Amino acid sequence: MRVTLTKQQALVAKAAGKFSEGRPYMECVRIGKGKVVAADGFMLAQSPVDYDGEPVFVPSHMIPSGPCDVEMDGKTVRVITAETTREAPHATYDYPDTEKVWRMETKRKPKACVALNVALLRKMLACIEGKDGGKSSSGMVRLYIRRPEDAVEWRVQEPDGSVMVEGLIEPMFTWWEKENK
Repeated sequence: MRVTLTKQQALVAKAAGKFSEGRPYMECVRIGKGKVVAADGFMLAQSPVDYDGEPVFVPSHMIPSGPCDVEMDGKTVRVITAETTREAPHATYDYPDTEKVWRMETKRKPKACVALNVALLRKMLACIEGKDGGKSSSGMVRLYIRRPEDAVEWRVQEPDGSVMVEGLIEPMFTWWEKENK
């Protein structure tokens, strides 16, 4: 089996967690059944992929931040780029039913939608990165959405409530449930 991942599909690996004795699959990207999936217990990211076969688990640290090929021969998983080939033993895990989680979380009709520009979100994240290179999980990002015509306010706070950085992002568009009836 050989699957080519686009840059976007490979970036899903950024959502994977760290190795855990009880949940070793968390450090892996699952490729199969039409999706590339990664989760860390708090976040789930997925992207469609042209491979509907049985899932293959690839340690997320092996996936680059760009296009690559993933090859599995039954015993070994390889991640192949133009520069290098990385290998790991093939492993099979009882991965959580992410489709069920997705359905449960998205079955309720949204009350509102705010579309934000990706480049502006990146700029916001660059403001947040901070002195530790963004590695600390102690900061909290809050988004405040008041009215459809208002900018989205964002604020990063420490656990004690002190504000590290804050700003506004103009939405590309918004809708509210009452407007769509």
